[in-house]
Amino acid sequence: SAISEVAMKLSIPFEQFSESINYDRSFSPKSESCAVKCLTLRENVGKGKALAAGIQFAKETSQFVLTTDADGSADISCLDRMIIKSLSCSRPNIVVGKRFQQNISMKRLVLRLGFKLTVQTLCFPLRLSDDTQCGFKLFPRKYAITLYNQLHLDRWSHDVEVLYLASLSDLVILEDDV
Repeated sequence: SAISEVAMKLSIPFEQFSESINYDRSFSPKSESCAVKCLTLRENVGKGKALAAGIQFAKETSQFVLTTDADGSADISCLDRMIIKSLSCSRPNIVVGKRFQQNISMKRLVLRLGFKLTVQTLCFPLRLSDDTQCGFKLFPRKYAITLYNQLHLDRWSHDVEVLYLASLSDLVILEDDV
């Protein structure tokens, strides 16, 4: 299937791990397991810089790059939908995860909404994403490299800059529930 072919051309740079792992998630009924190589960074350089380093090592045969948070907060089973969504769009795009969180504390909800309002105000009129801080993003490889090479923010706020740069580059920002 098309998803199996795409899945075998997927690089997944994780944040900062100290070992390599094999990822055995079956992307579709006909797919094989996908080996994931995790880079070891000598020091904590921030999430944005760590992802940028990982993306630079994405295989040239990779069609897509998936970024994700190291804590596994997003369910990778949505990857098939994200790939289909990206391939179905006629324009260059990135697919951003949109988290649905139940049992969220009032403090966290207020902080999230406050940050979202700040981002929307500062980035107006660009529409970035409803969940700018979700680390689960699917990029065509060439756009991931281009966007992460332009980053100025190394820490947690890099997500907003990536989406901002994508908007300025006329990439369509699609969303999918994770």
